[in-house]
Amino acid sequence: MDYSLGTWDVETLNKPGAMKSVLEQTDKYNMKITAIQEIRWLGKGIMDLKKHTVCYSGKAEGNKEFGVAFVIEREFKSAIIDFKPISERICTLRIRTKFFNMTLMNMHAPTEEKEEEVKDYFYQQMEGTYDSIPSNDIKVILGDLKAKIGKEKEYRGVIGTESLYDTTNHNGIKLIDFAEIKNLIISCTYFPHKNIHKRTWAAPDGVTFNQIDHVLIEKRFATNILDNMEDNEDNEEENTDDGEGEEEEVIEPPTKEEVEEALKEQTLNKAPGGDNIPAELLKAGGQEGITALHRIINKVWEEEKIPEDWGKSIICPIFKKGDKLACSNYRGDIDGRAPSGRNLHFAGTPSGLNAKDDLQSRSHALDHASEESTLDPACLTEKLRCAAGFDEEMSGQRDCCDQQSRLRQFRTKQRNQE
Repeated sequence: MDYSLGTWDVETLNKPGAMKSVLEQTDKYNMKITAIQEIRWLGKGIMDLKKHTVCYSGKAEGNKEFGVAFVIEREFKSAIIDFKPISERICTLRIRTKFFNMTLMNMHAPTEEKEEEVKDYFYQQMEGTYDSIPSNDIKVILGDLKAKIGKEKEYRGVIGTESLYDTTNHNGIKLIDFAEIKNLIISCTYFPHKNIHKRTWAAPDGVTFNQIDHVLIEKRFATNILDNMEDNEDNEEENTDDGEGEEEEVIEPPTKEEVEEALKEQTLNKAPGGDNIPAELLKAGGQEGITALHRIINKVWEEEKIPEDWGKSIICPIFKKGDKLACSNYRGDIDGRAPSGRNLHFAGTPSGLNAKDDLQSRSHALDHASEESTLDPACLTEKLRCAAGFDEEMSGQRDCCDQQSRLRQFRTKQRNQE
């Protein structure tokens, strides 16, 4: 029988509607048991709700801070053997499974900036609680452990290679040391996912993300922890899309140097986009501006979601000739640029050349065609067709107004030369 387990730092349940939101999310992801941290409740106990049971452990008195709890589906309550509230940072839940009993330890560790004495006391409590669990139980530690786990080779056997980070921080080293002594593995570092799916915590600024929530289990029961099945199915579909077994080209995200180079290529004295930020202002931002642009572009790259404002276009009616009151004498020019008014292009992106590059290349082709106007008419006609965008490869990508405009430019240039 499979049990869907989860862990979540909810920040607080001490406000109206917070518990309802938590229960809605646990139901949405079909979590049988969810370990939650930072509930900010005082006291300890078991509370029965309509469809769930909440076993919680908080401070006896004083400020409403920390606090841990288990949210259990009501139908799963019969499997509970025991609940032990240890402190405002630790509690355990023992449940009955088919072959073994399982004990879950819900942990909320001190942050990296806390004094060393506070961290040492927490790990002493953690070790004492772990040692008190019956030896035949399947032991699972889960929660907000405030530990960044890297990919160092010297820790292999305890950690995998699928962490969000390359380097382990101080809290991470403490957790790895504990796991090594108790013969545990940090199982969430063994499952491959995109980096965006490895994040477990987001800062209020919406820019900073961390992977600090973890699940640990004894090595002898390591195969009892399974990856999310939906993610596995998605990965299998992605791997079989091409049908030929060919490896998909891996495109790296834009680097800071590429952003700087693309910004240098932007022309000045051009109309800005919808946010009224001209290229001159972006260039004047210096390294701080480049860093900010790189952060925004990488966020779009990782989340694979284009901001809504970047998809907005402004249609500017441009008068051609004749009666200015007749709408048919105007053509529509669409300004579909990003809010900054610039189309930044980075080498290696699948989009190829941007509009500016393409226009420049075709302008050069027109100039070259005009210089060779003494060529055979058939040859010149073919050059004009390609320069104006009538070639077969670009068929359907340019409208008639574009073609007519380019041909008018060519005729004007020819007349001036004559």
